[in-house]
Amino acid sequence: MWGIAESGGFVTLAREWGPREALGDGRPPLPVLRAADDSPDSDGCGEVLVRSPTVMLGYLVEDDVAADADNWLRSGHLGRLDGYGCLLLVERSKDVVIRDGENISCPSVETALLHHPDVK
Repeated sequence: MWGIAESGGFVTLAREWGPREALGDGRPPLPVLRAADDSPDSDGCGEVLVRSPTVMLGYLVEDDVAADADNWLRSGHLGRLDGYGCLLLVERSKDVVIRDGENISCPSVETALLHHPDVK
């Protein structure tokens, strides 16, 4: 499964559906959601956009707007939709997450976790 808080929770969920050949790495968006890949490159990979009734329009204490004028939310993830409408995530468009005003480098967290003695 995959989701982001601004979308209202899950965007995709692993489940068996449709033709057997569609059950690859990608998963279909939940029925209430629409996903798109914005400005895809030659491989069909672009930024994942999400639109649904649950997408938040903005933040309470910030002037940042979460969704654009057409209510599409930019996820910050890169991916592509296959011929069955399944979303395959490829990578993050930015390797920095901002949490409580602090910039957190995702690769440094992943590296730290890989070297932690309790992570196998």
